[in-house]
Amino acid sequence: MGQNKVKNPTNGHILDQYTGYVAMEYGLPKNFALDATLGYTRTDTDAFGRGSDDGLADSLLGLRYRILDEHQCTSPFAPTISARIGGIIAGTYDENLPLSAGDGAHGFESSLLLAKAWGAHGFGSYGDIGYRLRSHPTPDEFFGSAGIYQQIGPVTINVGYRHIQSTSGLDIGGPGFNPGLGKNHGFSALKEINQLVEGCIGF
Repeated sequence: MGQNKVKNPTNGHILDQYTGYVAMEYGLPKNFALDATLGYTRTDTDAFGRGSDDGLADSLLGLRYRILDEHQCTSPFAPTISARIGGIIAGTYDENLPLSAGDGAHGFESSLLLAKAWGAHGFGSYGDIGYRLRSHPTPDEFFGSAGIYQQIGPVTINVGYRHIQSTSGLDIGGPGFNPGLGKNHGFSALKEINQLVEGCIGF
């Protein structure tokens, strides 16, 4: 909250958020692929004077093009590099609540994706960097990630770091912030600096 760290929610209240996604990919001829991510989200809390909020999560649609295939390079250090462009369709949850599942903004994003398998034992690394344009009042943002993975038979384990950095926006409690005046002055318009450590086990 500004420069101050605060508990969210405060005073022993609970805040549980659940989001389920279905992610689909479809390979096209010669280095192209389509992707789509659809989901539903629900938040339950006894804080903020609101019991729950639910709705469709933000949906993502994208097209990827593989620029470089590591398996077709002579250098053992060459990664696989792909470029992606995509659209964001805002969800149906209430975006002007402190418990919102997202910013409720339509948008467009572009990114560069890298991946590299190291040796023949299922170990590798991955990362991406990109920029997201979003509808007013939600600020545009840079995003990126880096991580490692290990394949063990049909199981893949990965651990990574993700960073999101808005280019502008309001501060919680700062000048212009008043959610009661609508989304232009509320949580959708905030400047987000978001750091995540993520892990996954896939089968």
